[in-house]
Amino acid sequence: MAKKQRVQTAKMLEGAIRSAIRMVWLRSLARGEALKKARISKGIYLCSTCKRLYKNGEIEVDHVHPIIKHNETFLDLSIGELIKRYFFSELQVLCKKCHKEKTSIERKQKSEYIKQNKL
Repeated sequence: MAKKQRVQTAKMLEGAIRSAIRMVWLRSLARGEALKKARISKGIYLCSTCKRLYKNGEIEVDHVHPIIKHNETFLDLSIGELIKRYFFSELQVLCKKCHKEKTSIERKQKSEYIKQNKL
């Protein structure tokens, strides 16, 4: 199999595995507990970062630490490690704005790491 085909196959597998894990994670006890902890009243949640109140559709459950660290790729991790990081790591509830800002910072850190290490 040519290198290009292997890379394409790996990316397809990565997408399928990540999607399957996320589908299960959306119904996980840990995610439910994070929502319960942030709930102020029925349908109202407190953002961990800005400390403002938001309705259910205006929040995201976020992993405090990125599942894939800046010096790793998805393929560096075993299925067991991925499951551990998705389901047994610290979670927080963020409003969509705070979540977007946090994700942007994490992506910049990863991009800088890749650039500095010429990966």
